Amino acid sequence: MIDATQTETRGRLPPPSSARRGEGAYRDRLVDPAYYRSVLWRRMFAHLVDTLIVALVMAPVLIGLLLTAIVTLGLVAIPMALAFIVVRALYYILYTGGARSATPGMRLLGIELRAIDGGRPGYLQSGIRTLLYYATLAVFTPLILLVVLFNREGRGVHDFLSGTVVVNRLEVAIVRA
Repeated sequence: MIDATQTETRGRLPPPSSARRGEGAYRDRLVDPAYYRSVLWRRMFAHLVDTLIVALVMAPVLIGLLLTAIVTLGLVAIPMALAFIVVRALYYILYTGGARSATPGMRLLGIELRAIDGGRPGYLQSGIRTLLYYATLAVFTPLILLVVLFNREGRGVHDFLSGTVVVNRLEVAIVRA
């Protein structure tokens, strides 16, 4: 039987310290530094892994479009770039908005995306985050790096605006705590 406290906290992250001690009370996950240890570097490497995965998936399509671009003297160059961006955006939206809240690269490196309240983001929040990522990248490229480097959680502008945060998975945070 599920009691009221279990239904309220389903999908939310308990802090590593209380999870390790087996306490039932959940604290605000923003105060526990174990969720943020090495997240910035893990996040960067996860991004590289995910870029490689998308590139491998898109390689046959891009080769076909490249050959078509040569034959059409570059008329399909813009659709080619847009196809890569759309596939990459769908990749992030479907994986981070799904049940595991993480792309394959993020899972490999032990991190996941969470809503600011500790819950898992849905597809809508993940989609908003992805669109904000591309919008802020296009407008504020150097500033994005500065924001990530100078805040405790390693959050980007798109994370702040969409109400999300990238954290260590619970198991990783417990081991590192």
